[in-house]
Amino acid sequence: MNVSINNIEIADCCIISNTVDVENKVIEFTFEEVYEVNTKGSIPNIKLIIYDWQNFTAYKYIPKTLDHKTDLNLFDKRLFTNHIEHFHVIQRKSFFNGDITLEGFSLESSQWIIYEIHQAKISIVT
Repeated sequence: MNVSINNIEIADCCIISNTVDVENKVIEFTFEEVYEVNTKGSIPNIKLIIYDWQNFTAYKYIPKTLDHKTDLNLFDKRLFTNHIEHFHVIQRKSFFNGDITLEGFSLESSQWIIYEIHQAKISIVT
């Protein structure tokens, strides 16, 4: 099956495994299933591989106060440096001209995290 990143929805899909290898420029996600837009159905056990990028940046939003509600002005956007947190769930993805942005909740801290990957290659394995 030929599946394109533009034709799948991964928001709220169960991530079975998530590995990030910045040194070798490879990120792999294995999903229990994803939604395929064209067929309006699900594809089980799918792997999304993002690799061979030019630039990778990861951010985490950290509340400035314990009573932060949902106003992003009350959050500090911090760059990951030593430890890249993994996604528990991805809520948003955007892909354009080889650049991909993933946003969602961290498995480790439950904070909002963002991966920005520039000029990446993408492979989807079904």
